[in-house]
Amino acid sequence: MSNKAHKYVEDETRVAVVTGSSSGIGLETSVLLAENGFHTYAAVRNLQKSRTLIDTTENDVLPLQAIEIDVNNDTSVKDAVSKILYEKKRIDVVVNNAGYALIGPFQDSSMDEIKAQFETNFFGAASVMQAVLPTMIKQRYGRIVNVSSLGGRVAFPFDSAYHGSKFALEGLSESMQYEVEQFGIRIILIEPGVVKSHFWDNLKMASKAQRSDSPYLEMMQKTRFLMKGKKTLS
Repeated sequence: MSNKAHKYVEDETRVAVVTGSSSGIGLETSVLLAENGFHTYAAVRNLQKSRTLIDTTENDVLPLQAIEIDVNNDTSVKDAVSKILYEKKRIDVVVNNAGYALIGPFQDSSMDEIKAQFETNFFGAASVMQAVLPTMIKQRYGRIVNVSSLGGRVAFPFDSAYHGSKFALEGLSESMQYEVEQFGIRIILIEPGVVKSHFWDNLKMASKAQRSDSPYLEMMQKTRFLMKGKKTLS
């Protein structure tokens, strides 16, 4: 990175954006960035339902600001990025953390459910990256952190759509790094394992996953028994 790029970052307040900040990894990352001097936009799909985030932004004396971004909606993403650039004129760090897991045998998962899984976990991150890259290229500096998972490296049964979305995100990230490093931009992959968060509470079960005549029923029951009482991947 050039000295100019270093000076650009050091002389001004840095700006970070973290998607999926209503709880868990996203919320903790937003707070950590704010504590370290970043003006942090903690993004959530619905501000009205994000009480923990709102309480945090109101009660702590931190440069932490809640913002609404639905990563499944390109217009929402572009409007939010435009708002941030209008207010701060820059974006230095983006953390793509928004995501969830679809549980169930692939055969029992509808195409609409599979597409929705990719829409959030893969295309949501892609939409955010396309929106911020022009600014980062102009700055000649940027850090994009894509929160993948251990499930982006190793696959387990009954998470096929989830694993597919995370494997896809990893391939996209690795290819992009070759393209953007010339502009002082780094694409960083994070692959958490088991994390104590609300991720488990937000799991979505495939609509046909628990039908009594499913050929996978016995295996599903055994898998659920093994997972009972444990936290899942982020």
